[in-house]
Amino acid sequence: MMNHKAFHNLDVNLKNNLIRAYKHYETSYEKNIIQFKDVSLSKQYIRKHRVFAIQHLPDLLAQFEKKFIILGGKVHYGKDFNEVFAILDKILSHSSIVVKSKSMVTEEIELNKWLTEVKNAEVWETDLGEFIVQQMGQKPTHITAPAIHLSKEEIFTFFQKRFGIENSVNEVVEFVRKFLRKKFLEADVGITGANFLVADVGAVAITENEGNAGLSVSYPKIHIILTTPDKIIPTIRSLALFWTMLATHGTGQKITAYNHLIFGAPTAEEIDGPKEVHLILLDAKRSEILKNANLNTILTCIHCGACLTVCPIFQRVGGHAFNSVYAGPMGSVLSPLLFEEEYMYEFSSVCTLCGACSERCPVEIPLDKLLIKLRIGQVKEKSNYFYKIFLKSLKRNKLIHAVPGYVKNIGFRFFMGKKWNTFRHPIRFPKKTFTRK
Repeated sequence: MMNHKAFHNLDVNLKNNLIRAYKHYETSYEKNIIQFKDVSLSKQYIRKHRVFAIQHLPDLLAQFEKKFIILGGKVHYGKDFNEVFAILDKILSHSSIVVKSKSMVTEEIELNKWLTEVKNAEVWETDLGEFIVQQMGQKPTHITAPAIHLSKEEIFTFFQKRFGIENSVNEVVEFVRKFLRKKFLEADVGITGANFLVADVGAVAITENEGNAGLSVSYPKIHIILTTPDKIIPTIRSLALFWTMLATHGTGQKITAYNHLIFGAPTAEEIDGPKEVHLILLDAKRSEILKNANLNTILTCIHCGACLTVCPIFQRVGGHAFNSVYAGPMGSVLSPLLFEEEYMYEFSSVCTLCGACSERCPVEIPLDKLLIKLRIGQVKEKSNYFYKIFLKSLKRNKLIHAVPGYVKNIGFRFFMGKKWNTFRHPIRFPKKTFTRK
């Protein structure tokens, strides 16, 4: 269930780590956003292409699939987690060594757990942040910065105890680099996500900063790409702007260090690379969200994570408090639409509606407005007869003003006091309203 304690009893170290990360991000963002002559126009361009993509999803997917298969790739569709696992069961042998680059879809289906328990596989996260949280037995807290909630000192202390590293944080990085390089060479299978699926050329676009995704693609004999259909974009001409906007909004960079285009499987003339390339597209209720005219805009999200980083709530409690794969503003909209747990609808009530997320979003998704729609839907679903009468009475100013302030205070304390005062300052209604002398 939702971690209410994390929203109330703030961890000082956590808050300091997140605020420090936000300040660093903001400095980089302000420095590099100027590469776009007109940021507003760039956002409109990205939004236009993403809206077009989800409006023409079946046609674009068919176009992509045809070209990807011609180029030697294989495409599989999974309606839900079980269908994806059935597909993977046919592709993977038992006791494989699996290297993975960062992928939130694999977190969504808890792939690592299935691989180790069902396939008896040895699974290694190869993104540095993902490797750290995997070794610490944690989940990633941010969709693009998995270990943003940890300080360098906390990470170093853990690695000292776990791996006997003595000297510095740089030694941690060097240790992980050498450790994982061996795993890349041993691995049978490489699993990645995808940032975009480029329809007109049939290519999978992956962007990263560490080179681990490139190694996960290149060394193992089998490459599996696990993503969702909504990652489709119409043309490769637009990719340059997508990649730079994603980088600047995600991490504050001009562009990320490595950008890959996977055109199916290697040809007979190419001696390197995997022998098999499988693309698995997980639906998991995306098709249902697409039909929801009020909320389907969330599928235009490019998962840059900017809305999480600038969110004042996320900056104080982190992603783990949301108890969901997708946290922060975008997660507060997406999680209740993807998962069955009722508590995920509570995320929308955590939001302050400051609008920082919507202002920063590179796709101009009105996240604060979507959260209000979720709140309205939740109230309508749960409202009982008494609650409907109460809401109706609130709209009648004369009736409200006729009730003395001390009566309102007693009534509020009786019905709402304990729940309200747990997380907020007490409310005290004045003896007289502004309309009464």
